[in-house]
Amino acid sequence: MNRILELTIEIEKSVPEAAGVTLANTGNLSGNVAGVTTQIAQQIIYGNYTAVSAQSGATVSVSIDTGNKISLSQYLVQAGLPEDDAQELAELAASEKPESTSEPMGPKVKDWLLKNLKKAGAGTWKVGLAVATDVIKEGLLKYYGLK
Repeated sequence: MNRILELTIEIEKSVPEAAGVTLANTGNLSGNVAGVTTQIAQQIIYGNYTAVSAQSGATVSVSIDTGNKISLSQYLVQAGLPEDDAQELAELAASEKPESTSEPMGPKVKDWLLKNLKKAGAGTWKVGLAVATDVIKEGLLKYYGLK
């Protein structure tokens, strides 16, 4: 029951025009609004879930359980990091706490990132430099339960 209430409130906040939809008139919402509504429903019903889309049309679905090193590592591998680097980063994340709710990287993770981002720049990773930083930050936010 709580999830249904949370879903209704979140949809009403994020998609105000959804309040005007009736069963007889389902065509009021644009495709973008329908996508936002679906994403909200997925997040609330299925929990800690992220869908990442690339411009080329590729889609990666991610589920990272809070405090689960394996799911963090799998997410990083799916995003393009080599398995050994992903496991090493997940181990470091497990060994420390985030600096704040907006900055999920502790000192060990920051040091690791500075040392390893050159791999993204050199093409060793299957993800570019800017995307690698965003992907790692997103993964850590979910790992620490901050998002």
